[in-house]
Amino acid sequence: MDDSDSKMMCLHIPALLPHTLSVEYSLNVQSAAVIGAGLLYMSTGSRAISEMLLSQIAKKPNTDKLVEREGYSFSAGLALGLVNLSAGKATDTK
Repeated sequence: MDDSDSKMMCLHIPALLPHTLSVEYSLNVQSAAVIGAGLLYMSTGSRAISEMLLSQIAKKPNTDKLVEREGYSFSAGLALGLVNLSAGKATDTK
């Protein structure tokens, strides 16, 4: 995990920005940043990132562009899966 990559992705995900900073990015850019964050934190099981991604899946749309919103939710779900990849306990299937 590179710090400069992490900072760049955090700048493009409004949920990770302070509330005092108001920057508007298109949902396509945000979706790409969310996938990038999922790849960056892949298999770490980071609770903070997992909670942020889970909140982004359930976030209500604030625009009329439902197709872009569904794509963003899908990206957040995929990123959540990447972050928690192989983070569960192994089960014995004898």
